[in-house]
Amino acid sequence: MLSPAFRSKQSRSIFKKFLRLFGLPDFSQIYLFSDGLWKKRSFSFSKDGEEIFDDVYSIYFNSRFLLLTSSFQSLRKNMDSRSKRIFIIGSGPSIAKQNLNVLKNEEVILLNGSCILIKQLALKEATLVISDDSFIQKRSRLLNEVLKYVQESGSKIRLCFSFRVLRAFLKEKILLPEGAKIFLFEELLPDVIVQSQASLNIYDYKQRIERNDVTMKIFSSFDKAGVFHCGSVMTVGIQIAAFLGYEEVYLLGFDIGNSNQPRFYEKEGDQVRSGLLADYETGILPFMLLASAWFMKNNRKIFNCSPSTLLPYEVVPYLDFGLFSNE
Repeated sequence: MLSPAFRSKQSRSIFKKFLRLFGLPDFSQIYLFSDGLWKKRSFSFSKDGEEIFDDVYSIYFNSRFLLLTSSFQSLRKNMDSRSKRIFIIGSGPSIAKQNLNVLKNEEVILLNGSCILIKQLALKEATLVISDDSFIQKRSRLLNEVLKYVQESGSKIRLCFSFRVLRAFLKEKILLPEGAKIFLFEELLPDVIVQSQASLNIYDYKQRIERNDVTMKIFSSFDKAGVFHCGSVMTVGIQIAAFLGYEEVYLLGFDIGNSNQPRFYEKEGDQVRSGLLADYETGILPFMLLASAWFMKNNRKIFNCSPSTLLPYEVVPYLDFGLFSNE
């Protein structure tokens, strides 16, 4: 006799196969609902009660209320009291050669496995962005170790997820630290970015700006429209930093070209396969062309601090991270 739980699991599996036949992405609302996850758009008020933020969600799991997310809009509103620059940390091997101690007093966005730096550097505050649910499945032990440290140390953390990543958190029973603020973003297919960048000259910033007036708006309104994941979680981190209003953005560990080597937190034999090289031409490069043009048009700065990278410095200029050690 099959148990009710097994029959329910089988029914969800069949339903998902049906959805795939119609080409629905696995982050669509109906797909998430088949796993028991449901979101309802809600709202919150500013501290003075004068503004309403409508990028908040009530999250339900298996028909029970789970949590109320925080607001990107509210976070942006409070940027005046924060630093004007931010460092976005990827997982490239070059990170191991950088003096990261200077980050202890900086605003940082950590991507996927670079979350280990919260513990290694004893960071008191950080933003962690995860947009790929496969990272949760393959690095659940690492993530639980970091989030346990966050809970025990009292560090402040902002968790920025896609909805399917939250689904993976729940499935893998990943610890959500008490007091952690959770921000959820919608996912969009990157086709519009790839099409808009077709046949563009990477040296012609003016052409990029003129051709992309519509798609460039995503950097200032993703709380309404959603986030484009273009082959690397770095592309998501850049969109968040742009939306929050940072005037200077510095990228570390954005190597790409050596993605066949272990990430800075991995060891030989314990390496998870990377898809960066496969997605470079069709996702990462088109997005970075768009991003560099947007930063230029809006009088903001973006630099690649990775000393070895596949991304041409003509797209995003290089800046030696070691210069910050002398400040």
